[in-house]
Amino acid sequence: MSLRPLLVASALSVLVLGGCSGSRAGQIVDDTPGSATHLKPRAIVDTPFERTWHLALEEPVHTSWTSPAMPDTIFFQTAESRRIIAVDAYSGTTRWVTEAMPDLIQLAPSAVRSRLPAARMGEVTAEDRVFVIAQDVLHVIDGASGHLVWRYTLPFSPSTGPVAVGSDASLRVFVGDWGGRLQVVAYHEEKNFPYVVWQWPTGASLGANPVEYDEQVYIGDHRGQVGAYKLDRAQAWQRELGGGVYGSALARERVLYVGNTDGILYALNRLTGEPLGKLNLGAPILRAPFAYKNEPNRIYVWIGQTEGVQTLVAINAQVDNIPFADTARHALEVVRLGVEWRRPSFERLVGSTPEYLYGTRTGSTLVQALNRRTGRIDWTWDAASVFPRSSLDHLLAYQDPKDRLRSIVAIDEAGKVVVHRFLGVAADDHEDAPAAAVVPVLPPSKAKAAKDAAAPAK
Repeated sequence: MSLRPLLVASALSVLVLGGCSGSRAGQIVDDTPGSATHLKPRAIVDTPFERTWHLALEEPVHTSWTSPAMPDTIFFQTAESRRIIAVDAYSGTTRWVTEAMPDLIQLAPSAVRSRLPAARMGEVTAEDRVFVIAQDVLHVIDGASGHLVWRYTLPFSPSTGPVAVGSDASLRVFVGDWGGRLQVVAYHEEKNFPYVVWQWPTGASLGANPVEYDEQVYIGDHRGQVGAYKLDRAQAWQRELGGGVYGSALARERVLYVGNTDGILYALNRLTGEPLGKLNLGAPILRAPFAYKNEPNRIYVWIGQTEGVQTLVAINAQVDNIPFADTARHALEVVRLGVEWRRPSFERLVGSTPEYLYGTRTGSTLVQALNRRTGRIDWTWDAASVFPRSSLDHLLAYQDPKDRLRSIVAIDEAGKVVVHRFLGVAADDHEDAPAAAVVPVLPPSKAKAAKDAAAPAK
């Protein structure tokens, strides 16, 4: 049996990040301590979110995404016209619309922001590029205007999304293929054409997107190998991990975190591949770990089968050095890994603030506010209530490493987008909390309206 249909379906589910359809909505069945089971969903006025903008795209949305390289932009691909629409994440202003793509996007797009010298000495300017594969054609789109910069019909069948490094003559676009090769595309400026500049046979299927950090690219394969590659066909190192690697790695400073189907989370030296620590989480790791800038000693990992209930695990990751008795030897570098908390049935991340992660369970419209400190669900909100006259199609699922967006983006079946943004801090409303604590802190505009409503008539 070919792995391609399975992996394309898996990649699309992560990209589209659906599973929030109103017709399949239901209460969370998880009954572990700190779960959402006994919490009554709040009305939106009792949450720290306030509606900030809405937009009618006038046709159903196939997929939506954000990119850390362009954090102030939300991208949508419409299902019928197959265009990509870039929208300002804070105002809802449409920035640009592309021509129709040849097909619907099935592999995760990416973006890159390059710093280039400006006309005035000592200044730099940013050049944004968006990389999309549709129908085995790589499209490079200008991030400022939406114009097509160049396109390239790939001479292979891609199994991963594109990951770009550099710009202009130094540009390298890394893509995995179904033949078990890492393919690298470059662009010849003088002759104005793209081409495969080099490839590397891994000997096993590639399904996880490559990851770039400090001009080095990391990718794992289904045989359990992780490799690090320089930009010009040099393998920096390779490490056998045992179980297959189906999720992308997480690069953080000098450490590379990667999980496998044996349920082992590895911490590797990013520069050498040397193992620095590992932790058995007891269930397959099929997705990429993620982390936040304001939590330097914590990473998050999803565990569990793709079709079953998945669990989010918060892991304390402390980089340490162990000195040898022989002071002439360099201290041994290690990463101490330990579980802080586990939260079952938290499977899709749809927003974050410094205090909370907001997520849903597959098939549910219930947004759970997961306390990042305790691992408990402090309150919930039914996102289907955003569209009283239509059905929720999906919530934008994204991870913002710097907690800047702080928004929940809902899209209905007709392509209407409604965005609520975090504006305050809400109290804990667990049923075992003191009654005096069950008082939401409203955003200023809502607080004033509530005060005016409660004032005696004159």
